[in-house]
Amino acid sequence: VKFSGNDRPNALSVKQVLQGKEVDVGLVHPNGTISWIGNGTTNAFWAEEPEDPPVKFQYWLVFQIGIPAMICCCTVVAGVHFGLKHVREKSGPKKGNEQKQFGFEDTSNQESNKEVEQAEAATV
Repeated sequence: VKFSGNDRPNALSVKQVLQGKEVDVGLVHPNGTISWIGNGTTNAFWAEEPEDPPVKFQYWLVFQIGIPAMICCCTVVAGVHFGLKHVREKSGPKKGNEQKQFGFEDTSNQESNKEVEQAEAATV
């Protein structure tokens, strides 16, 4: 460590935290030499960080994501169902039914049935 602009050169104290307390472990003299007090700094108090606990399933996600998703899906399905039902009711019966559609009768089946009956009667 080098300081510039210090008008009173003196030794700097080197400290280390041991068991929650600051302890002097050495001095840095103005000429740059370091003198250690006792054994100097120690690595005895360094320990590996404990492993992270395993991740547990977060049940709150079921409620926070699952329930709103189900509500949205149910409303969409209900809307599509009732919308299609409404459109089908307004458009009238399906093609192929022998009912009036848009005010006109479907006579194509009746004409073909008459032709078949005439052909059968001619062969008998």
